Amino acid sequence: MSLLLAAVAAFGLQTDAVTVQPKFWDGTLSACEIVFDNYFVDSNYLNGTPVHVAGSWSLSHFSDSNSLFGVLKVGVMPQDGDAIGPSDAYIISGYTTNKVDQKFAIDSEAQGFRLFGFDSTGEATMMALMSPSVEGHFKVGYVLGEGRSPQTFEVVMSDDHTQQYSDCVSALVRTIEQSIAAHQ
Repeated sequence: MSLLLAAVAAFGLQTDAVTVQPKFWDGTLSACEIVFDNYFVDSNYLNGTPVHVAGSWSLSHFSDSNSLFGVLKVGVMPQDGDAIGPSDAYIISGYTTNKVDQKFAIDSEAQGFRLFGFDSTGEATMMALMSPSVEGHFKVGYVLGEGRSPQTFEVVMSDDHTQQYSDCVSALVRTIEQSIAAHQ
């Protein structure tokens, strides 16, 4: 067991690491992604086992269909175990979630991870996509197996990461506007 997971187990700590990454497709900005690594104790599904949850939350533009989605990627890695792809996952904002906007849930290319796609025109998903650039944090809920009550954790961004995400989203909006204008 890693030293970090041992500390999580001993003291119930929650730690996280965050990066903001612009993503490109054919040389054009196509997504703004917040990548997270969180360590905490899963009391909902894994009987208080320390876990490492990795993944990302992104605003993604699919130029072939000119559609915009929120894409959540999540993998749960229990102490001394293989990665588990959640059966469900979504963003929690206050007392609401964006589950109502979920359009797909598929296995990721990375074993033990799943991708969840959300319609960005839905009010809950739009709020979930914008809140990191305003509030600097967001909450993720995931479900394992047949469960219905999520294990939750918060992704907290530094001021620099919050600004990077905000700048990326602004650049992505300009890229989409230019693409639409070019096809008219």
